[in-house]
Amino acid sequence: VKQYAIFALATVVQFFCGARFYKLTYKALSNKNYDMNVLVALGTSAAYFYSTFVVFFPSFFPEHLKFMYFDGAAVIISFVLLGRFLEERSKQKASDFLKKLMTLAPQIANLFDEKENIKEVLASELKLEDKILVKTGEKIPADG
Repeated sequence: VKQYAIFALATVVQFFCGARFYKLTYKALSNKNYDMNVLVALGTSAAYFYSTFVVFFPSFFPEHLKFMYFDGAAVIISFVLLGRFLEERSKQKASDFLKKLMTLAPQIANLFDEKENIKEVLASELKLEDKILVKTGEKIPADG
């Protein structure tokens, strides 16, 4: 009975949580591109289907080969999904931080014109090779 419960739980993880790996594997294989999704799908599927045969056809296997690897397949899927989640969260935080950082940049720059006179312009209008004046205590309006 215990092995059937493990089978049921592993099936949910394999085909519900792991569905994206199968979709991405199909897409990768149809483009003759072998990526991490192919590896995850093949590895977890091998463990899952071997274990399924052990559960439903135990007499087919010698006693020393009756091991179930449902847990391994489920853990691999869970860790890869957790890793992707953490990666996305980190990217989002970095993106948010950069947006905040951009708001701290000054909007106005003191630009030297052709006659070396200083005029105020929008920092977004600065071009490469423009000469600017940065007064004491001011933030630099551009890089490069």
